[in-house]
Amino acid sequence: MCRWVKAPTCVCAARQARANAARAQGEVFRGRHKQTHKDWAIKVQERGEDVIDLEQEILIMRSCNHANVCGYLGAWLHERHNRIWIVLELCAAGSLADIIVALDRPLRTPEIAAVMREAAQGLVYLHEHRVLHRDVKAANILLTESGQIKLADFGVAAVLTDKRPFRNTAIGALHALRMC
Repeated sequence: MCRWVKAPTCVCAARQARANAARAQGEVFRGRHKQTHKDWAIKVQERGEDVIDLEQEILIMRSCNHANVCGYLGAWLHERHNRIWIVLELCAAGSLADIIVALDRPLRTPEIAAVMREAAQGLVYLHEHRVLHRDVKAANILLTESGQIKLADFGVAAVLTDKRPFRNTAIGALHALRMC
């Protein structure tokens, strides 16, 4: 028996539209756990050729436990539809990019400072655990309804090891850097 009730509303309509266009991110739904009645975000993604990258992303999320990193509950394969459900902490206020668009103005200096302080705390945690996010941008900084800042989307993240103590690849969203 399924423990989830999938609500018909998407967590973030703009994110779903972008994701559907690229078909890389999948769709994100708001779901309620039947026993706890707690709402979670459910990322539903087709199981395709990038399954190894997806497994790496899940391993990284599963190992993280910090106030400024999006929480992870679990992942399940829905074999009949060949889709993977990844259940994450609900950040219902949306991404920082969505908020900037909704405000129709740039963020003010105190707002930027608050976001950067919280995002930096999440990055310090990740770096202490030898995880490189490698795609920090406004679309991957999420906010909860209470205003907490969370780093999300570990699809291109990397874990440093003793055998591989550094990375020499450039990856991420170059258009985010052009905005500076």
